[in-house]
Amino acid sequence: MNEFFDLLEILCKSSVFGILKASLNKLLKRHHTAYIFEGGIFVPISNEHAANAVTTALKNTDECGRVASNSHLKESAKNLRNGKWADSVRESIHAVESLIGKMDISSNTLGAALGEIEKAGHLHPALKNGFSSLYGYTSNEEGIRHALLDGETANVSEADALYMLGSCSSFISYLLAQSIPEKL
Repeated sequence: MNEFFDLLEILCKSSVFGILKASLNKLLKRHHTAYIFEGGIFVPISNEHAANAVTTALKNTDECGRVASNSHLKESAKNLRNGKWADSVRESIHAVESLIGKMDISSNTLGAALGEIEKAGHLHPALKNGFSSLYGYTSNEEGIRHALLDGETANVSEADALYMLGSCSSFISYLLAQSIPEKL
């Protein structure tokens, strides 16, 4: 199945097939597939709200020239589609890290950077704590951001990966909508 989506992605990059994107998404929706076509890739989705979050983040990062964040979001979606759930979670959090890494702040870790954004008055403490907890999950779970120590695979489910892609996409759009990168 992965080869099928890879082939369709290659075909969709051609200028002739590119105009059919809207029709393709209507077809995917009508047949109740778990995918949308956005940013040149097939993105797995759990529901329409998640699809909107990912679609918006891909468009926002593309329009704002946040190439690294956009690339990480696409890679997260591809990994999710290919059943590489821990890799998907890692790429989702990397998308946020790469956005924050372009900000004019002194912190070199996401946790510390979130603290600086909060202190500057651009992030409510509860939102910072919530996202810090999600970041902590990716750092603490074996096989996501650190090597496996005990098991053969990371303890990450498809639902975990879908949630992280949606959450990170939403957080990226939030940061861009608040113009936080430009304020710091």
